[in-house]
Amino acid sequence: MVKVNKKTYKTMKTHITMKTYKSLQEEIQRVNRGKSSEVWKGGTWEGGTWRKGTWKDGTWKTGTWVDGTWRKGTWKDGTWKTGTWVDGDWRNGTWKGGTWKTGIWKNGTWMKGKWENGVWVKGTWEDGTWRTGYWESGTWKSGIWKNGDWYRGTWEDGTWKSGTWWKGTWLKGTWEGGIWKEGYDKDGNFHKAGDSPDKW
Repeated sequence: MVKVNKKTYKTMKTHITMKTYKSLQEEIQRVNRGKSSEVWKGGTWEGGTWRKGTWKDGTWKTGTWVDGTWRKGTWKDGTWKTGTWVDGDWRNGTWKGGTWKTGIWKNGTWMKGKWENGVWVKGTWEDGTWRTGYWESGTWKSGIWKNGDWYRGTWEDGTWKSGTWWKGTWLKGTWEGGIWKEGYDKDGNFHKAGDSPDKW
């Protein structure tokens, strides 16, 4: 915690301008940023490096997340290197590794890591393991899909183990099992229910 001297505290008790308030917030971020004991309970993070700790709630505008636990809040943009995402709203950015427990992914690039559950709205999946959840739209480039519901989008390559494919375009990859409702192959041919990629 940042120590506030008596003069500053007196000012805070009587009157504080918006400029002073923002200055104090910036100082708190500067001093505490990245400490292993950091606990962020609310407010807005506007840049810099988070190294380790627990994010409980708030808005992340941009910056680099090195490690730690994200429990709740809104991520607008930035780079996530590793750590555990428990729940929240991801709007854009780059995910490089770690574990996603649940939440809503609205856009961005997933490079690698483990997805356990949640809703994927759109974006690009480059590699990693998808355990279960709902895929609404986007591009899957490579990785392992273990289970879940795929509603639409483009599958470029990877391994599909189980789950339900509702519709979309399958370019190539390995289909090991699951339910195929309908979709298209790389040549634009339509395949009806039951006519899964392992039968083409």
